[in-house]
Formats: sequence, structure tokens, C-alpha cells
Amino acid sequence: MIKGSCLCGAIAYEVDMPEEKALEGTGCYCESCRKTSSASSFQIQGEADKIKVTKGSPKVYEDVGNSGKPVHRNFCGDCGTPLWSNTDSMPNTSFIKVGALDIGKKVKLTTEIFSENAHPSTLRSNATHLDANMKPLKA
Repeated sequence: MIKGSCLCGAIAYEVDMPEEKALEGTGCYCESCRKTSSASSFQIQGEADKIKVTKGSPKVYEDVGNSGKPVHRNFCGDCGTPLWSNTDSMPNTSFIKVGALDIGKKVKLTTEIFSENAHPSTLRSNATHLDANMKPLKA
């Protein structure tokens, strides 16, 4: 079981997932993630039905993802902390934001997607870089 919360403490949640399964994360540079985070979103992938809110009630903002289908972005309505996103293009999959996780410091960034949209100073040299089509980014 891993836990997370927002900056102000109004929202807390648990994810029914073993910690060892949550230690590799992905950075996303799609337009929505860049705008909601100022650079990229850092997340782990989990199952939507394994997230249980234990305090408060997140707000949800809906935008349209690269697939053309809705993305439901859960965040704290008080402090604005991004918590997780669910997308209609991948049912029952959640992208859980690492910054709000209690184990966040342990998560290693292994892959970056939509890397062609990144500012060059933000790409990590030790990560795999993929483009919007999930193909390796050409240097």
C-alpha cells in the first residue's frame, strides 16, 4: 500500500499497490502535462480502481489527450496539487503523480514520453526518451 496527499493536506489517498511495483516512473512532456506542471509530469502507472481517497474530495479537470479522448485530471481544489489522471483511451489505468506520493523520493525516472516537446535542459540523460508515438526519440 502506498500513500499520498496534497500540499495543504486537504486530500489524502492510498493506492493498493506494493511499494516495489511503484519505484519506476515516467516523465511526460505532452502539452497538458507541461502546462499543469511547468515542465513535465512525473508519474507511476497504476489501476484506477486501486486508488482510495481517505480524506477530502479531489476536483477533476477534463481535457483532451493526444488520443483525442478525455483525460480526467484529479487535483486538490485548495492548493492545486496534481494527484492522478485517468484517461478514456486506457480504461482503469491511472497515472499517479510522484510528487504527491509519500514514497516520491524513492521513485526512479526511467522513461520520458513526448520528449520532442521538452525543453532540452529538462531531459534526463539516463532515461529512455520516446516521442508522442512511443518510438525512440531521434537525437
